Amino acid sequence: MHVTRLLSLAIAAFGTLCGTAHAGTKEYGFEQKLYVAVPLANVRTAPRQDATVKGELLAGRDVTYLGKPGDDMLPGQCKDDASSDGKDWLCVRPEYLPVDAAGDDVYWAGWVRADTLARTAPVVPRLVDRGQASLPVREPATIYAFTSGYLEPIGQRRNGVLSDSLAPGTGQEFYQRGMWYALYSGGGRAGSVVTDIQLDCAVAACPAGTMVRALPLPGAAKVRSGVAIDAKLAGSGLVSAEPDRDQKALLAQLAQGWVRASSWTAREKKAFLDAMSKGKLDTTLKVGQSSRDGRRVLFGSWVLGGSMDDVHYGNPEDIYASLLIIAEPGPGGRYRAAPGSGAMTEEGCKYFDHLDLDDDGTDELVLRCAQLEGSYHYAIVRKTGAGWKPVHTDASAPR
Repeated sequence: MHVTRLLSLAIAAFGTLCGTAHAGTKEYGFEQKLYVAVPLANVRTAPRQDATVKGELLAGRDVTYLGKPGDDMLPGQCKDDASSDGKDWLCVRPEYLPVDAAGDDVYWAGWVRADTLARTAPVVPRLVDRGQASLPVREPATIYAFTSGYLEPIGQRRNGVLSDSLAPGTGQEFYQRGMWYALYSGGGRAGSVVTDIQLDCAVAACPAGTMVRALPLPGAAKVRSGVAIDAKLAGSGLVSAEPDRDQKALLAQLAQGWVRASSWTAREKKAFLDAMSKGKLDTTLKVGQSSRDGRRVLFGSWVLGGSMDDVHYGNPEDIYASLLIIAEPGPGGRYRAAPGSGAMTEEGCKYFDHLDLDDDGTDELVLRCAQLEGSYHYAIVRKTGAGWKPVHTDASAPR
């Protein structure tokens, strides 16, 4: 049986089993700790099924019980109980979800169905990475960005050609619970991700991405971000994507030389170089594979300032600048900035990850481009005969 089907059955059985662990609400004491006993529980703004979902809780998460509809002394976030649908709802406080709009240290509360909670922590099925042997061969293969439990599609590979859009009618499988994808970070295999929720996009508008659980390789560290794909990849085969001291110094030298020769204003150049010398830039330095014969490519990404929003809406004296250097060996083996290096300021782009997505022996570069008011998109940059260029289609519109 296919691994994704097995996983779906396991999660379904887990939800059925743990859903019976709930005890009557009258047995709960104020500020008693309860646990999510189903694969996913929604935290809503009111005790009814059609209320707005303000958070999602995965199996095994703990919450603090605060009361039920009609109780006195409920917190402000649970006051809206007049419109209860008559079901068994509990007001709970999830300690690890975002704070309320007031911005203080008091975490918000909300309404959760009582039959999704239990007094004792459930035994969550231990998922392990299955390796590449279980991965199907898909065409087209969908490429995803993974960040801290969130997965969203950013492109596809069709017949060896990369695109930053999805072909019509494809790329929707990730909205199903139990889908399994290979996870890569720094050019190599890092584990897998598995989708945790089920979304029906035929009856409701679906978000750009979905919640997933990351499963690192045995003995490997937890992966917080990376690139996932629903097909087998060779990977770079590098032992480490981290540059050594000489490679770091080379990238810094190339970056400084680019800034000094650029069309940036004198004020921008000084601010950027001063911050670089003091180690105050948002900096990412990585080593990738340039070809199958073992040649290396160096990636350097430096960002000055918090975001475009800080400059656009904040102090006009603030400076935001982003620089990308792609260093390749030239004649004689001396590294130099390759065509495609330069300022990423207008696009708001910086390094996200790198991986050989089309199995041609050269790693592609994935950038995350944050723009105004929370909009963003991902760009896949690949090596061409004319330098490093973004893969362009009509799907580069900001999210």
